[in-house]
Amino acid sequence: MEKPDKVMQACNSCINEGSPSTDCSRAQLLPPWEISRIPYFCDADQRALIPDYFDLTFKQDLKSYVSAIAEHFAKSPAQNRLLYVRIGVGEGGEGFPYMASGDYAVDRQQLISCGYSPSVWAVWQEEMLTYNQAAFSFATVIYPLNGLDTDPRVGKPVLVAAWAASQGMGLGQQGLEPGSDSFVLQSHRAQYPKMFIQYQTTSAIGGGAPEVQRDIQAADKNGACFIEWYMRDAINPIYQAIFAQWQHVVDRRKATANSSLH
Repeated sequence: MEKPDKVMQACNSCINEGSPSTDCSRAQLLPPWEISRIPYFCDADQRALIPDYFDLTFKQDLKSYVSAIAEHFAKSPAQNRLLYVRIGVGEGGEGFPYMASGDYAVDRQQLISCGYSPSVWAVWQEEMLTYNQAAFSFATVIYPLNGLDTDPRVGKPVLVAAWAASQGMGLGQQGLEPGSDSFVLQSHRAQYPKMFIQYQTTSAIGGGAPEVQRDIQAADKNGACFIEWYMRDAINPIYQAIFAQWQHVVDRRKATANSSLH
């Protein structure tokens, strides 16, 4: 899909705008060589460059990047030790095309000029996830679960989670809130009992063992198979007994799911 020059310019228009704190002049997660190859714009709140996701060069470069990592693991002894593979299909390692912050309306309009719509974004994510799953055929690929924009045609959020689950992928949640309840996770878990669900805490533990227990209870309520803790918490000897107990719960759930399918 070729982009008209005026759209290219729109996607690049705000890179040099704003004050020194909002002009995206700081180091970026996108490597310089990639920035030079693709259209992009500046998210002033995040001070981050957002690519034109639909640009053919960006899509091919992203796929090549995934392939390179997959090939590396395929040739490594670590291949059989991958619990899951989570590759961001949006900002922040998740599935957001842009962050819902102060310049939300500006960012949204910038992406619309690049061809964005809720349904187009869902199709783009499905294409990337399909490629990721094929590249990592030896591991479980998980989709970073997010509620996307509302599709005006049906008045409901565009969700890729159901599609991902139907394709044998797992679901992941970047932020775990104690006491949280996710109908999406629970309903898909009920339909696909062996589906892998991953959680990650929103921050390092600050409230000791009781906070760890609350995080585990929230994950367990939604059928999680794994909780990704911050490093300092994962290696803290104070929490090891709690982690071992949580692992026992996960193993028991897995055994129950496997037996129910036979």
